[in-house]
Amino acid sequence: MISGLPWEIGSFDQYKKDRGIVLIESPDPYLERLFLFRLKRDWSINNSRSLLTAELNDEWWEDFATPTLFQSELLPTLFFTSESALTKLKSILLRRDFPDVLLLFSLEEGMLAKVTPPEGALQIKVFPARFWEGDRLLQFLSAEMRFPLTNQFQDFILETIPHTTQDFVEAIKIIRQLNLGQGRYSTSELKGMLGMKRFDRFNLSSLLSRQKWLEFYSTLLNSELDFEESTSLFAFLEGHLLKLATPQALREKKKLSKYDREILDCAPLWSSLKIRDFLLRLGKWSMLAKSKSFKLKEELRLQKLALLDNR
Repeated sequence: MISGLPWEIGSFDQYKKDRGIVLIESPDPYLERLFLFRLKRDWSINNSRSLLTAELNDEWWEDFATPTLFQSELLPTLFFTSESALTKLKSILLRRDFPDVLLLFSLEEGMLAKVTPPEGALQIKVFPARFWEGDRLLQFLSAEMRFPLTNQFQDFILETIPHTTQDFVEAIKIIRQLNLGQGRYSTSELKGMLGMKRFDRFNLSSLLSRQKWLEFYSTLLNSELDFEESTSLFAFLEGHLLKLATPQALREKKKLSKYDREILDCAPLWSSLKIRDFLLRLGKWSMLAKSKSFKLKEELRLQKLALLDNR
């Protein structure tokens, strides 16, 4: 198994495979895309296809594993796999009739330990940065994005925004796009620029907590998030729902934030059935976002239209 923190994992050249199975687990969608890109680059995969593990069933496995009339050989295939598709993944890995091609399974955090890969499968596990390693994560991301940051800007980002992959990537993008490194802005102006560019996930989670559905879907539809940002947002909302399901953990905290207090206030609105159903919905949206499907917008619009029809 290849494993380590993001900055500890090097080139995949020496592990190159032309066929067989690769399982790669990433802690968030941004690192997922980064390491999938690196693997494709190192293995010279120029043409591939992407599928959802949840979509693969016995009925069309034979079609999937057979070249088509228009394609003389099978393409390397990347499967996006969420926790909700764990049972399906386990059944796939038990098969013995794999096509003679490279199959890449991209897993959400924690899934690799729950499956038994077939003999010869390559396993790659990317560990999340620990909370005190924000500086290492930022340096790693800026290097991968080919935009080295000065010490001044590194310090500014570390002191200004949450230490998450998404927030770091967005901050680097903004600094690069606005050419902020020319010293033309004060610290307060830079904070405002970074803040204005970031989608307010906590406002959306508040609408979800209070079950303000029309506002919730309107906000999502107007967010203009790209597929990567949407995937990260849905993962955040999944974590938020789990907090609504287990409010007793918050009651043990000595000091509650405004966010914590709202979770405690809204938890009684959520039955275990409601939470389960919405987690399934988020899982579906996440898979659509990961596969860059424009059906995602359609799904959100349908949800909003259904609310309007019932008014």
